[in-house]
Amino acid sequence: MPILGEYRRKGASSNDLTNCSGSFAGSPSSPMRICSSVGALDRSSYCLIAPKLADFVRSCVALSPFVHAKRSPGSPSAARSGAGSRARSVQLGFTLIELMIVVAMVAILATVAIPQYTKYLRSAKASEVVMLLDLIKKGGASYYVAPRVADASGTKLPCQFPKAVGPTPIGSSCCAGGNDTDKDGRCDAKPGAWHGETWSALRFRITDSHYYQYAFDSSGVLAKAIFTAQGFGDLDCDGVQSTFQLVVHGDVAATNSECDTVGTAGFFRDNETE
Repeated sequence: MPILGEYRRKGASSNDLTNCSGSFAGSPSSPMRICSSVGALDRSSYCLIAPKLADFVRSCVALSPFVHAKRSPGSPSAARSGAGSRARSVQLGFTLIELMIVVAMVAILATVAIPQYTKYLRSAKASEVVMLLDLIKKGGASYYVAPRVADASGTKLPCQFPKAVGPTPIGSSCCAGGNDTDKDGRCDAKPGAWHGETWSALRFRITDSHYYQYAFDSSGVLAKAIFTAQGFGDLDCDGVQSTFQLVVHGDVAATNSECDTVGTAGFFRDNETE
């Protein structure tokens, strides 16, 4: 041990060291008692190493499991240890106020985010009707400009759109029992519903489940020809329907020899996300 070796080099006996250590163990906070136990000749020499010895013994006492095990619950050291443990446990947890703040923040975010998320989902569903009405528009324009003749006489027919047809599939909405047998809020796939004359002329049909019913309304010939492609849906099945419409006219300069169509600038939308 380096400290003991230094002590012995200074000329102190082992008995002096024992007496000094015993005095120090009794009162670790008074290293000068060690100096008082040695002879007068070596006292000044030994006092040079007393502070080092005091630090060493304090470290041993602090790290000894036997000393900690013998502390009584009411001792100052035990009280300090308990206070430190409580402080550490408090730092590792959350206070009631902190938890309430977190709950309040989550509630505010949910209040704002959930309606926006629902609206986003409905808008995504509405993309179906925009795409399919555009297909109907293209089918109607192709039919209008294609030359046609009467069945028997072969007389050329003026430019016109296919005949009108009501909402398909038939029913109050895609949420109706007959159209939604699997209760997923969509019209079931019914390829046979699109085999009618008008849908065939428009080259339009739906072979998968869908959210909207579709209708086609038309009248007139040449410059007075007009059609309205429509889509009806009840996205949340609450009985309130959304309506989309796309209108196309015949060209005002249309003749029996040349016809063209003029479409509106955009869609008419009512209750878009219903």
